[in-house]
Amino acid sequence: MLMRYWFPIAIAGLFILSLPAVVLFAAELAGYGGEANARLESLVGLSHHTALPSWAAILLFLVPIGLLLLYFLKLKRKPHVVPSTFLWKKSIEDLHVNRLLQWLRKNILLLLQLLVLLAAIYAVLAPRMHGTEASGRHYILLIDNSASMSATDIEPTRLEWAKKEALKEIDAATDADFGMVIVFNSSAEIRQSYTSNRALLRRAVEGIGPTNHPTQVDEAFNLAASLANPMFSTEDAAVRPENPEPGKERTYAAAEGIQAEVHLYSDGRFADVPNFALANLQLTFHSPGSDSVGHADNVGIVRFDAVRDEEDPTRVQAFVRVLNFRNVPAKIGVDLDVISGGKAVQDVRHRELPLAARVYQAPIENDPSPTNVGKDSPGESVAKFDLTGIEENSDITIHVRLTGLADAFAADDQAWIVLGIVRKARILIVTSANPLLEYFFEARSTRLVADVDFIKPVQLKDSKSYIDPAREGKYDLVVFDRCTPERFDDMPRSNTMFVGRPPPHPDGTENGYKVESVQFPPIRGWQDADPVMRGLRGWHELEIAEALRFNNLPPKTPRLVEGDRDMLLLFTLSRQAYKDLVLAFPLATDDAKWNTRWFLKPLFPLFLRNVLYSLGNVRDATTEDTVRPGQPKPLRPFGDVKVIRVRSPSGTDSKLERGSRSMFAFGATGELGVYQASWEDQKRKFAVNLFDANESNIEPRPSVKIGEVEVQAGPARKQPRELWRWVVLAALVFLLLEWWIYNRRVQV
Repeated sequence: MLMRYWFPIAIAGLFILSLPAVVLFAAELAGYGGEANARLESLVGLSHHTALPSWAAILLFLVPIGLLLLYFLKLKRKPHVVPSTFLWKKSIEDLHVNRLLQWLRKNILLLLQLLVLLAAIYAVLAPRMHGTEASGRHYILLIDNSASMSATDIEPTRLEWAKKEALKEIDAATDADFGMVIVFNSSAEIRQSYTSNRALLRRAVEGIGPTNHPTQVDEAFNLAASLANPMFSTEDAAVRPENPEPGKERTYAAAEGIQAEVHLYSDGRFADVPNFALANLQLTFHSPGSDSVGHADNVGIVRFDAVRDEEDPTRVQAFVRVLNFRNVPAKIGVDLDVISGGKAVQDVRHRELPLAARVYQAPIENDPSPTNVGKDSPGESVAKFDLTGIEENSDITIHVRLTGLADAFAADDQAWIVLGIVRKARILIVTSANPLLEYFFEARSTRLVADVDFIKPVQLKDSKSYIDPAREGKYDLVVFDRCTPERFDDMPRSNTMFVGRPPPHPDGTENGYKVESVQFPPIRGWQDADPVMRGLRGWHELEIAEALRFNNLPPKTPRLVEGDRDMLLLFTLSRQAYKDLVLAFPLATDDAKWNTRWFLKPLFPLFLRNVLYSLGNVRDATTEDTVRPGQPKPLRPFGDVKVIRVRSPSGTDSKLERGSRSMFAFGATGELGVYQASWEDQKRKFAVNLFDANESNIEPRPSVKIGEVEVQAGPARKQPRELWRWVVLAALVFLLLEWWIYNRRVQV
């Protein structure tokens, strides 16, 4: 019986064998290939990935159907003159053999051809048997998707180049190797943890998209080192009993970590990481490279400010700072629009702006002197616009864009400023007596934009004067002059400034920051990225008699003003949605002697003004804080508002709930442009701009310094070539040729 039906049984068997391939390929097309792989690996230790493009794989899956159709088709025959009886006999045979919808004849050749095609299909699916985790190497792919990686000097973008190079590394791995994918910009994220499933790794890499965020690599290296360089601790040894009870002995294993290869795909537009040890990490830096040193194909806006005229508030001056990173001079156009209600309300203002060439001078080789740092100065110019008829408290957006010069980086070719509604700040000063602070915060110009209250340090324990208002978020800014709340839980729900005293430590210890006194600390450097440092110069003239050294600050603490030996004189600490500004020296001592002559410099009132406007949440036409991509935007609406909605420049709506916080913190600021927050019958706009000269300088770095190691950019990995594809293609051609010869009865 089986011999009689062997042919349909064989056809059915081939059909059943093809079902897993069809299901897996359908899962790939539907976007569920990763889930299918995970299921296969957990059940039988197998995984797969389609080794051909989707269109080629679809054609391969259609070949068996085409082959069956060829067997159904009528055969072509040459006419011959034969006796009439023979002719009728052959005609009847043709009628049975060549009908389109007939049953297939018992054809061993068809079975063999279908079997070969099925083998080719499974070969294209590339099934793999997975071994144990300890049998292969470990590698980590760090992929930079910050703003500068969207530059188009490498087609289509640098990010696509980085993804392509990372896929080469995945393809070169064996089934015993385990890879991890980490994407980073201003923060870092593990997109795929350690796995030997190359399909999952490929999917994680292919899913990485561009961002407008600046670049920081510290967090990415910390994630990479979390398994390779575990924190060594003596805790186990400290609790090991001397005479453990028999049968309850504990095994104490040393924290050894895992050797891992780290492949960093980036243009290197980030600061060096001096306080990181690679240890078990073997770093390879992959850079897109640069055709010429000291040249980047970009001209960008790095600053956009507006100032109202003090005598005529309806007059506004706008300043646009532009940098030229090319090594040749440039002349560009700067267009400015005044927009209200989504429409231009004034004619476009145009300026022609000449820019000098970038000046680059490399450090002298073999010269270890500290002054041998070379020179790198981009061409710089400022366009000034005088605007009239800009009423206060009007909903006005100023948009500026560069014209007339195409470059490889578009994110810095335009910028926005929102001229919003004036909002007075609510300030609390906690001090025994400090004339310097009193003169500034009681001045008429300050009272116009802020309501200021003063209390004594002894009132910090009073519920009515401090504790209840602090918990309710009554104030925008609290200044602690040579005093501090007793506990971290007593910190206000607001921004703070500590003058000459450390803030309470989150762990509750009395001296959590391990503060020590330093006499006459010199000023070594400062950063102006924070709004409280905006436009301030001359910090090197600051003279201090005594300051405090903080020895165990959190990692990545923003360093605003630095002294020698890694001493911070001005820095900020993050506390939920609030910022704590710490001035590490008092303005005056407790016995009323001056600790600094800072108040004699113009820098002092300008600094306090920045603190007032930035940390005090003052909003008017000229002081809307610049928000950079990825930076949280604090929103404090009028009244007791519980819910607000924020619309992004692309039209995406987000809903924020206040909860127990005193303000809203909007973090989805990844797009460049103007956002609109709305609640009840009110609206407020704010702008997000790149404003990062380091991102605008898109010249790839040839090397990066991680810890004490200078890592040069390595050569690109060659794409591995899988020769089996050509073997499969040759087999298919051979099958088609064999079928044609057999059915045409060609004499060879």
